[in-house]
This record gives sequence, structure tokens and C-alpha cells, in this order.
Amino acid sequence: MTQLLHRFRLLYRHDHALRFSPKAATAMFGGVVAAGAGLAALAVLALSLWTISPYSAGGPGTALHVAAALWLLAHGAELSRSDGLTGGTVPIGVTPLLLTALPAWLLHRIAAQALTPDPLADGEGPDGEPELGPVAATGWLVAGYLLVALAAALYTDDGPLRGEPLSALLCVPLVAAPVAAVGAWTAYGRPTSALANWAPPPVAWLLPRGGASTGLRAAGVAVGAVVVGGALLSGGALAWHAGAVGDDFGQLTGSFSGRFAVLLLIVALVPNVALWGAAYALGPGFALGVGGAVSPAGAYGYPRVLPHFPLLAALPSPTGRDGGSPFLWLVLAVPVAAAAVLSWYVAHAAVQHDWTVPGTAAVVALAALCGGAVLAWSALLVAGPMGTGALSSFGPVAWSMGVAHFGWMLGLGLPGALGVRWWLLSRAGAGV
Repeated sequence: MTQLLHRFRLLYRHDHALRFSPKAATAMFGGVVAAGAGLAALAVLALSLWTISPYSAGGPGTALHVAAALWLLAHGAELSRSDGLTGGTVPIGVTPLLLTALPAWLLHRIAAQALTPDPLADGEGPDGEPELGPVAATGWLVAGYLLVALAAALYTDDGPLRGEPLSALLCVPLVAAPVAAVGAWTAYGRPTSALANWAPPPVAWLLPRGGASTGLRAAGVAVGAVVVGGALLSGGALAWHAGAVGDDFGQLTGSFSGRFAVLLLIVALVPNVALWGAAYALGPGFALGVGGAVSPAGAYGYPRVLPHFPLLAALPSPTGRDGGSPFLWLVLAVPVAAAAVLSWYVAHAAVQHDWTVPGTAAVVALAALCGGAVLAWSALLVAGPMGTGALSSFGPVAWSMGVAHFGWMLGLGLPGALGVRWWLLSRAGAGV
């Protein structure tokens, strides 16, 4: 307990978040720069498409409004546009994850550089006052990022795509704060002791030496296996419906610039499609409209004819609540394979570091918990409205996807890791 309190004091020492120091100004400016760089990159893309489009509406200011709106959408904020036929408002809430990758990478890089502690400061600033700690510095960096997000939301208020200021203030931190925290963790040398302190108490007490870093890596491996499996399932569905996919692509637009824009949107949605496939493989599936769902148990609640979009052409026709997939064995292979990979990874580390059975179990539990949290957080971004009617709700439910992954990895990964550990120790004892 004394060691835990000491680490807690080290983590939060001198974190006076309200004291605006030169370090706080540097961190806040870093957040502004990271947000501005992401906005600039999307502005270049939007202006390029506006330049080559033969039917561009509005001037370059319209393209800049769209770029600002897409930057907000990349952080999970909900947008809205006017429906030219009905005069109503159409919501857009599904985040293309590949669009998120650029601002997230920029924020991580700048956070890792701006928050690096001065090795000569010895915990004190140039005026002799305590240095700003990692938590407060990260908070100031995110605050600078949020200032730009609020300005972008206000800027898009009169554009073709409008960002909601309240949605931006609520959703942008869900992306910026974790990414900035990882950047700060990188700036401070990736200390594994800090990871162990944030684990739930039962798991933290049982974690062996090196268990926190191994659990995180195992979680990453398991999540990667599930997402790759989901991508293969989705890719197989697209290949199976290749004719319908091609027809929908050709019907959307006839100009080169329009088809190029649709192609860019499809590429940006590739990680989303992989996560939708992962949610399907884990069991809960994903929603399609209010009351509609697609899962291995059946597809129901949505019309047979969906809006023309290439990725939607791969969805199965409604089969009812009891119309299970004929390829259920292939679908279940995805979480089983992910649990097997996690088991093998943790068991090898357990034998190498001579962990006990409770210690090995704690590492598996940490990996399952972290993997479920990552998938739930990702599901929050890839789910939301894509329009009205059948597309008013689209994507996996965050909590069900996270719980399903946790259940699969703990239910199969725990006995698997203990079994592989016993087998490896038996082989070592027998001198094989």
C-alpha cells in the first residue's frame, strides 16, 4: 500500500492544473498546432476535390467549410445537412476511422514532443516553482485542441455540413484525451508501473512483474486478430456480392471527380467495415435502422432494398430473427482464433518469467478487459446515424461489443493460457 501511495504522489505531484505556467502555455499551444495541422491537411484535400470537380457548388469557402466539418466528424462529432427534397435536417454520425488516423497521429506526435520533461529541471521550473506534471500538461494540451474544435464547429454553422458545438465539446475529448494520454506516456518513457496502477484492484494486486506490459500487448494482439477476422468476413461478403457492389458504385455518380470522392469515402470506411465484421463475428452484430439488426442469429428489421452505396450492397437480405448464418462455424472461428493467440502469447510470457497461476490469470483478465475497452471505444466512433429511415441508426452497440470480446477472451483465453502454460512447463520438465 505504501508503494502504491508513493506512485500516486509521483504521478500527480505538482499537477496544479489551474496554474498557467510556461509549460502549460507550451502544452496548450501544442494542442492548437496539432488541431491546426489536421485541419490544414483536410482543407488541402477538400480544395483539391473542389478544383477538379466540374459541378462544384459554391466557392473555395464552401470547400473549407466541408473540411472543417469532416475534421469534426473524424473525432466522432455529429454533423447535419439540409435535405434538398424535404427541407429537413439529415444527421451524419458515423466516423470514417481512416479519417481519424491523421489527426490522431498528429496529436500523438506533438504530445510526445511537447510534453517531454526537461531532464535538467529536476522537478522545478526556471523560477524555482514545481514543474507541471504529466496529467496537468496533458489537460492543457487537450484544452488547446478543444479551443480549435469549438472554433471549427462555429465556423461550419452556415456551411453545407454543420457541426454541433455541443457534440464537438462532448465527442472530441473522447478521441483527443486518450491519444494525448498515450503521447504523454510515450514522452515519459512508457513506464509500465503507471499502467499497473490504473488496473482494477483485484487484477493490479495479482499482476506479476512485467504483467502490465504483457497484458497490453496481448490485448493488442487479440484485438488485431478479431479486427483482421472481421475484415476477412466483410471482404468475403463484398466479393460474394461483387456485381451489386459494382452496380451501386456506377449509379452514384458519372463524373471522374465524383467517383474519385466516392472511392475515397469507401477507403476511409475500410476500418469501419472491419469493425462491423468484428462485431458480427463476436456475436452481437450491428444495428441497421431503428429495430433492425444484422448478426449471426439473423438479419431483420430493415427493408430489402437499401440506399445505393457499394458497402451496403454486401449486407444480407432480411432473413428474420431466427435465420442464422449458414457459415456460423466460419464466423465463430474468428473469436476462437483470437483467444488462442492471446492464450499462446500470455502462456509463453508466463513460462519465461516464471509466473504463478494467479499471476497468469490476472494478465489474461487485464488483456481481455483492455481489449474490450478498446473495441467499445472504437464502436462509439463507428456507430451512429448515416441518414434517415433505414440508416437512422447504424453500427455496433459499444457496450455489447466490448462485453462480448471480454467474455470470449476470458472464457476461452484463461483456460487456454493455463493449459498452454502447463504444457510448456511439462515439456521443459521432461527435457523435450
